Amino acid sequence: MVGRAKEKYPEAAHAFKADTILDWPNNGPQWDYVVAFATFSFPVENIFLEKMLEKMFVLCKKAVHVSLLSDRYKGPCEEHSKQWSPLEVLDMALEITPYVSLRHGYIPHDFSVALWR
Repeated sequence: MVGRAKEKYPEAAHAFKADTILDWPNNGPQWDYVVAFATFSFPVENIFLEKMLEKMFVLCKKAVHVSLLSDRYKGPCEEHSKQWSPLEVLDMALEITPYVSLRHGYIPHDFSVALWR
């Protein structure tokens, strides 16, 4: 996707990255919004999501938005996917900022969290 974006928008090629944001400096560039959709669907420990949310928040000027698979969904799911507890993720987000919204109703197996400045 990054390669396609650079080809389609060569004037903005420097803005597209495929990288590990945990290694980026905290005093580096910021973006209005930092988003992650289906990024945390693979099995990882909760501490990884906590660190990622913290770092994403450092990198945003306005908000972070994350979409996750819900452990409240009782239907079939991919064998090696990670389902998250909406309550645990809400607690993680509230440790970062008091301005949090959680939405769990737009599709059965998904929920989203936004952390606002």
